[in-house]
Amino acid sequence: MIMTYVPNITFTYCILFGCDAKTKEKVFARLCDPNHAVHNPFFLVGILVELERERHTALVKAKINLLQNATLNRSRLGGDWKEIEAMDVWLDTHSVKNGLESWKAQLSKMIAAIGELSEVWIKSAGSNDYGREGWVRGDERMFKKWILDIVDDYDIEIRKCVMVMESMNIATKLAHTRANLEIAASTKRYYNQLRWTSLLTAIAVTAIFVASIFP
Repeated sequence: MIMTYVPNITFTYCILFGCDAKTKEKVFARLCDPNHAVHNPFFLVGILVELERERHTALVKAKINLLQNATLNRSRLGGDWKEIEAMDVWLDTHSVKNGLESWKAQLSKMIAAIGELSEVWIKSAGSNDYGREGWVRGDERMFKKWILDIVDDYDIEIRKCVMVMESMNIATKLAHTRANLEIAASTKRYYNQLRWTSLLTAIAVTAIFVASIFP
């Protein structure tokens, strides 16, 4: 997004890149909302944040579905498990989680910048524009609540990623434990067979020795 705000005429020039037809319809629908917030330069930033939230939510859902399928396959006995592919899915989900946390930090900076922007806008008012401060402060409170609600949504998505990654870790540990138990059981069976083989060998050698003495 490239945006230039002209405070004297409360007009914003903005170019939003990477929009498809559906996204353009969403943006135009929000811009047609007849209230003072439309003239606030932060309004377009808020729309961008909402669009990014929708995109991030869809991305998290896709990664979580892949990781859940890998976890189920890992937890099932004899499930179709491909170690490298599952690790790639886990790393992708972890990368998405880190990206959400970084974006959440930027949203916190946006919240801090709303007050500064409001101050600049109020100071740019003329001496006869006494009503501007009132609705600018109202917009400020609205925008802060708007972004805070979006931050809460990101907290939910981050917790989803963490929960699924922890499930994968638990499934992996259980699978390793099961594999170790199977190895231990196989080893025990092997030694039991070896013990019986040794016993039979000892009996056979003894019998051969006795037969050689007493033909």
